[in-house]
Amino acid sequence: MGQCEVTEELYKAVTGSLPSKMEMTDTDEVSKLRPVVGLTAGEAFKFCNALSEKMGYDPVYSDIAWTNLGNNTYCTTVTLDMTKNGYRLPTEAEWEYAARGAGIAAEDWNYKYSGNDKIKKVAWCSYNSTGTSDEIEEGITHEVGIKKPNALYLYGMSGNASEWCQDFYLNCITYYGSGKIPTGLEANSVVPEKFESNTDPYLNTPQIGGGRVKRGGSYADTIELNYRSSNYETESCRSTEIGIRLVRRPYDNE
Repeated sequence: MGQCEVTEELYKAVTGSLPSKMEMTDTDEVSKLRPVVGLTAGEAFKFCNALSEKMGYDPVYSDIAWTNLGNNTYCTTVTLDMTKNGYRLPTEAEWEYAARGAGIAAEDWNYKYSGNDKIKKVAWCSYNSTGTSDEIEEGITHEVGIKKPNALYLYGMSGNASEWCQDFYLNCITYYGSGKIPTGLEANSVVPEKFESNTDPYLNTPQIGGGRVKRGGSYADTIELNYRSSNYETESCRSTEIGIRLVRRPYDNE
């Protein structure tokens, strides 16, 4: 898993352009080292394939398509082969495991935020992400890798930019490895029977009205690590709060 979110610099080097660019008001930070934001999941899949090819790896994704599910719900569907050694988005279970420090025995597991209970130590959030200009009061993204990492030396898994996951969203999923239902979910949520503890409930089937999972919160909020949410992928739903972090599964002979 990448130590940091994918930056504007890397995304532009691979694709030649940026899906969105926020105004930079902090002169002591490098703009191109902030997380790329505003991309759809489909654009993330294409970026992963392009980066894989540039690095000499086998692309994970194929059959990337814009799909109308009905009820004014649109999403990117895709076929992926996780046995390939190229780059891809993490499943929600992989994301959660990494953000919490690699398992329930990890010191980080029960922190409110990835790496600490004090959000400003590890995250750019609504408390500290405004620009330095007196005329700019809204939050902005910041250069990656500035705040403290978690136990796995992963930076910014809370705050800065929310991160797309591979999964489509369902209302409730167990905590991976513990079997507990995350707090903050609907009071009457029911964990589907197929989502047992110690499993990776990767969902490649679109859920009408559910959107795609995003995790970690952004510069605009202060959400705790157990909070789950989703976003749609239509053009009108592009969000400057959402970025990506990549994972890769090497072949045995690498």
